[in-house]
Order: sequence, then structure tokens, then C-alpha cells
Amino acid sequence: MLKNYLLTSFRNLWRYKGYSIINILGLAIGLACVILILLYVKSELSYDRFHENREELFLLSIQMINPQTGAANTRAIGPYRLADELAVDFPDFEQIIRFAPQDGETVEIGDRRYEEDHLTFVDPEVFQAFTFPLTKGDPITALNDPFSVVMTEEVAQKYFGNSDPIGQVVKIRESDFKVTGIVEEIPEQSQFNFDIFVSINCAPQIFSKIVLENWGEGYVWTFVKMSKILKHKPTKEGFNHLSM
Repeated sequence: MLKNYLLTSFRNLWRYKGYSIINILGLAIGLACVILILLYVKSELSYDRFHENREELFLLSIQMINPQTGAANTRAIGPYRLADELAVDFPDFEQIIRFAPQDGETVEIGDRRYEEDHLTFVDPEVFQAFTFPLTKGDPITALNDPFSVVMTEEVAQKYFGNSDPIGQVVKIRESDFKVTGIVEEIPEQSQFNFDIFVSINCAPQIFSKIVLENWGEGYVWTFVKMSKILKHKPTKEGFNHLSM
């Protein structure tokens, strides 16, 4: 019986070749679109899911209101000094971690110069709050020193070849920084794409007075880690958002 059905189907397909080709192509294109959409959705929903503390991490959003029009503008970047003020006024924040990404930052090793687009100044607690495993160095103390830096194995290989990178010195903004750790490559499904982490404790010596003190000057992402009693479902990016 099944054999007869198959033979009849093939005969009809062969008899009406034009319609058959159109239908088969349409079905194939439709299935391909569905598969691509499913893969895209899966990729989007997997962003930053590898962080063990993701349900306790909040990215602060700052809402600014135009006094003339009343229009509200919300953004996820803010001033450097915000973290210091929050630490005083909000003791429930267990950890406050700032990311200050830099584009085209110059890194010097001897007479060699590199332009790095994936460098960020960051608070030392970053490796405790976020799941960025270190293959070398202590995640608790790696960035405590103001002039310390942690980089990926790929960048360390580019800078130092087969030599041990720990203890090596690189120059950033005319200051010497010591390599204190090596971090694993960050997964592609992440909003972070950093290769070099520089201790933000160097900010008083590195950043301008305007960046340090001005409330209107800002290019810093500020994350806070809340108590475990706060349970929220993460967004598709993997982090909750907290408006200030």
C-alpha cells in the first residue's frame, strides 16, 4: 500500500514538474527561514547566561529628564563618581563594578605599539561578581594594585610570545602596568568583548579631573550585585536593569 502511494506521488511530481519545483522550493525556503529564526532566538536568549551570579547582577540605568520639554532619556552609561556615591547611600549593594571601555587605546611594550579596541578599566571585584575565569593569577587580588592588568591568552601571546606573561610590564597612557593574571576568552554570546582588563584603581592618576568629578561626563557602565534574597528573572541579555 505504502509503495503504491509513493509511486503515485512521484508520478504526479514528475507530471507537473513546474508546480512541483515551485512547491518544493517554497517549502525548503520556509523551513530554512524557520531554522534561522530559531537559531537567532536561541543565540539571543543565551547571552551572558554563563555568569553564575547573573540573577543578582543589575546594570544601572540613568534617567535624565529635560526640564523644558519633560522628555525622559534613559541610558546605561553614567559618570565615574556614581559608584562612590552609591557605596555610601546604598549599603544593600554588595558589590559595585564599573566598566569604562576604551576604543583605540594604545598599549606599548618596549618600542612596539598596539591599538586595542577591546580594553576596559574595571573594578577589582569584577572576577568575583562575573564569571570570567582566570587561568593564571588570583581572581580576588589580581586587580587590587592600581597599576595591574589582566589579559587573555591570545593577547598575552601577541605581546610576549611564549614567555610567561605574569610579571611582565606594559605601558598605558605613559604609566607602567604589571600583568597579574590571564583570563579565559569571553564567550561570543556576551555583551562583553574585552581582551584586556585594567584596574580602575589607577583612575586618579590616569583619568582627567572632568571625568573624575563631573556628573555630566560619563562613559561608564555601573553594575551592582544585590543580595541573594532578591530573585528576578534575567533579561535576554542576561542581566536585570535598575533605574536610578
